[in-house]
Amino acid sequence: MTSSHTRRHYLAVVGGGILAGCAGGDDAQSASATEDRPTRSARGTGTVQSGGEATERGDGPQSFSERRPLWRGNHRRTGAFPENTAPETRPELRGVYAPLVDATNPDVSAPVVTESLVIYVVEKRLVAVDRQTLERRWEREEGLTRSSDGLVVSDDTVFSWHVAVDISTGERLWLHEGSRWGTSPIVTDSALYVNGYTIVDRETGAVEREGVNGSFVPPASYHDGTIYFDSGYGGTGAYEVATETERWSGPPDYREQQSYGTPVVGDSLVYHDINGDLYAYDRADGTVRWTRNVDSSTYLGGVSARVLPIYSDDRLLVSDGGLSSLDAETGEPLQTEAIDGVWLLAGDTLVAHRGNGIDAFDGQSFDQRWRLDFSSFAGQLDADPQLSYSSLAVADGEIYVTFPSGELAVFAGGG
Repeated sequence: MTSSHTRRHYLAVVGGGILAGCAGGDDAQSASATEDRPTRSARGTGTVQSGGEATERGDGPQSFSERRPLWRGNHRRTGAFPENTAPETRPELRGVYAPLVDATNPDVSAPVVTESLVIYVVEKRLVAVDRQTLERRWEREEGLTRSSDGLVVSDDTVFSWHVAVDISTGERLWLHEGSRWGTSPIVTDSALYVNGYTIVDRETGAVEREGVNGSFVPPASYHDGTIYFDSGYGGTGAYEVATETERWSGPPDYREQQSYGTPVVGDSLVYHDINGDLYAYDRADGTVRWTRNVDSSTYLGGVSARVLPIYSDDRLLVSDGGLSSLDAETGEPLQTEAIDGVWLLAGDTLVAHRGNGIDAFDGQSFDQRWRLDFSSFAGQLDADPQLSYSSLAVADGEIYVTFPSGELAVFAGGG
């Protein structure tokens, strides 16, 4: 049978590294195909029907299409999006949106781009802007901060780590006041998984199970029935959704020092940057296959940040004082380039936001394709705009940037 839920297209979302003390993002996902939301099923083993074909499987992450806005673009948090496209040549400014906010240095999140809207947080307000006209659709005070960089759009709802709102009107559906959660959720057809494996009912916001909780626990990852998470103390864990049990817990375990790292899931290994030590775990049992010390910290737009790896085509792109391409299975270096900043891989283009501009490089050779310097748009953008961390999204050959002023700028052309 065919799902009765609304059919929608979803195009792109930002996602990426970890901001010191809160979740951040720097990648985008493309979604050009229409998908039906599957019939909701209970957690544990159950039947999910989609497109007339019933399949037996575990909880909703399998039934939740990844062709929609997600933090770092997919549940595996790979940061690489082969279906997406970036401008081939230097783009031009298409337009600017200035929000209704009165603040000197407002708290601004990364943009989430759907087929028709751009959604982001500015000074605790959730803002929805028409993607084509850049006119305001709605703004609502929801107490959100830049840790809401991991906004997720699912069907007709926008989810952050503690609130759900209707995408058409901005009407609040539920709210957790004073919540200590601070990460992008994994959203399924029936639940949200927050801070590792805290389970929240998608429709009501009721907490069904308390998992890892702390002042800050980085966003978790999901692949093939398992959630991979940072324990909040530098350790790495794997949680099996269907049985609601922890499969394995890997070293190290600092206890006294939080790592602010999100696991990146490859085909056979899980990669976790823990305070500059990159660990590669066997997905099946948590055995450490290899480790490598990396200089993954960066300083961008006045904010200290840690750059998460990108997994693509059996390569691991890591920040190590520049850009290092590693063999994903062995950790052996393949190539090193003097490219800093925070990156996303859109199609065959590596897009890096660095200082007061954006650079684009060939995703294989790393030859530079173009540079976009924001000083070229003086008088059109906020005076001396400085690109802050977690403020970039790419969708359909366009680049969406949020600035510390709260402005949203769209750069297009260059095709």
